[in-house]
Amino acid sequence: MTRDDSFEQVEFILYVALTGLAAGALVVGWILHVEGIVRLGAAYPAMVPATALGLLLLGLSGIASTRGRTGLSMALILFAGALVAALFLLQQAGLRSIAGLQVFGIGERDIISPATALFFVAAMLAAVLQAQRAELAPIAGLWGLFLLSTAIGVAVVAASGVGLARSWPLYGMAFQTALAFALYFAALSIGSLARDSL
Repeated sequence: MTRDDSFEQVEFILYVALTGLAAGALVVGWILHVEGIVRLGAAYPAMVPATALGLLLLGLSGIASTRGRTGLSMALILFAGALVAALFLLQQAGLRSIAGLQVFGIGERDIISPATALFFVAAMLAAVLQAQRAELAPIAGLWGLFLLSTAIGVAVVAASGVGLARSWPLYGMAFQTALAFALYFAALSIGSLARDSL
């Protein structure tokens, strides 16, 4: 096994973990009503179904990318970003029922946070950079590393429950969401840096 094969396997495993986390949040968390899957506790925000669906699409996009299916990967990531952006805007306009945020009995405080929407935009940009040209892979890798460290920081803040977690843009960001983005950005960084070493 070469160094590049090792990177590709780690990248693939991280995308599979993200896909499993998001699918678990949708199926076990929301459909089977197991709260611990989507939130740390009663006082914490949840990963809402729209976010979980978007993250599931990001994970599937990454898996497609590792298998050389760039067109499918781009379609999935653009659909994920458009879906979450549209639902976020509907939510901000006060149209929670249209945004599907009440389908699963989601509480008023469970929202698509501004930070979640920003992470989706950042994920789309990084994936497009990575897929477009080989010479842009290092930029996508560095962007991914920056976003990975940001997602880890947000996860720590979300888990702590300190006042910062209740302020814009972090308000409503679930620990599970930040963890999922950390998985995505770690995979993206590893994949970009591995492509750069070819």
